[in-house]
Amino acid sequence: MNSRFKRAVLGLSAVGLVVASSAISSGAQAAACTTTTKINWAGQSSAIGGIPLNVALKYDLDAKYCLDISVVEVASGSQILAAIVGKTADVTTGTIDNFMGWQSTKAMTVFREVQTAPFFDVVVRKEYFDANLKGKKFADMMKALATGKLGITAAGGASEATWKQLISGGGATLSGALIPGSLSAATIAAQFTAKSIDAAITWEPNTTLLTEGINDGDAPLGVMPFKLKEPTSDMPIETNTPGLTLGASTDWFVANQAIAKQLDSMLDESIAWAKSPKNFAKVVELIQEKSKISNTRAVSLAKRYLNYFNSTGSINRKAWDTTGPWFAANLPAVVKNNTYTSANFVYDFSERQLKALKVKKSYTNAELAKALNLVVRPGSSVAVTTTTKDVCTVSKTGVTAKKEGTCDLTVTVTDKKAAGQQSASRFARTFLIIKK
Repeated sequence: MNSRFKRAVLGLSAVGLVVASSAISSGAQAAACTTTTKINWAGQSSAIGGIPLNVALKYDLDAKYCLDISVVEVASGSQILAAIVGKTADVTTGTIDNFMGWQSTKAMTVFREVQTAPFFDVVVRKEYFDANLKGKKFADMMKALATGKLGITAAGGASEATWKQLISGGGATLSGALIPGSLSAATIAAQFTAKSIDAAITWEPNTTLLTEGINDGDAPLGVMPFKLKEPTSDMPIETNTPGLTLGASTDWFVANQAIAKQLDSMLDESIAWAKSPKNFAKVVELIQEKSKISNTRAVSLAKRYLNYFNSTGSINRKAWDTTGPWFAANLPAVVKNNTYTSANFVYDFSERQLKALKVKKSYTNAELAKALNLVVRPGSSVAVTTTTKDVCTVSKTGVTAKKEGTCDLTVTVTDKKAAGQQSASRFARTFLIIKK
């Protein structure tokens, strides 16, 4: 047996993974393994959204959960779909738009939300921004961009959908050109320099490299005109969706549900580890290693991005139910005239991890912070907000269930300012099930 997998106790039967009585009793506890399960994960190690997986592999959390994970490096959603269909990959993370596009080709099941905030960013070529967008409101920016040359990763993919959601949400109609090939900071930089595109949909660390300079000391090539991760009220609801969700083909999931649960539990631990302030420096080192960026940029990215990872994995069903009808109305060819909802995709392990509340019952702020792995230091304050005031009410002390449904909660811990702290605040979003 490989020495990496000395901790071991789960066995495989002919019909799948058999969990012994001494095996996992909670998401945070794993037993030793008599054998391991090989998993091929389609992803992009250099993307900042890959931090949870990179942490798991760096510190052998996959071995702890009886898994041997290999990353199948991909550059676009179409490559991910090809890997899933061709069975060179078992699982993957993708945006909701990705999964909508894949579903009509290969039935998919998602079982854990990884990132609560949108994955993509919009970066505009600096000269174009100064001439056409500077000082304008969102709707006016969209009218200008609608006539421009817009970079996407590949035709028919999630980046194309995001451009169309933004432009239509701004009250404009796309009349410009969608240019494929915006796959990395280097390719987008080349496209900007050649003026073959005016703007691109991309992701971190590409966004930082383009807006701060490809190399330390380089002049910025692009501008981020608005923040998809911090949307304003005039931006479309379709782009305010979770950035990454973990899923697999439905046939793989049905045959390997216990293994999927192991992956979910592994990410619980990985994200909790990454969010712990004591591990901040190690996360920064890992970002530098995988994304090939400077320490200063890695620190900046870690401070922002760690807040976006979902501590419980709870899936935002409302976002899936919003996006499906948009695709049916605006990109019917992509979904082959189907109207998908969360019912087509979601199997949510996390609903058992944050225990459902009964109507009129409450969680305190301290209980929520603990459940979401948000460290509360002496003197820290905890605040809870919700967008579902018809389902639950929040106060200075916690949340109370009003009626059956799903309560959308954001829990924020703010520290007293102290020397040596890397971040003054941290937050997590979750979806609390309310039962009668």
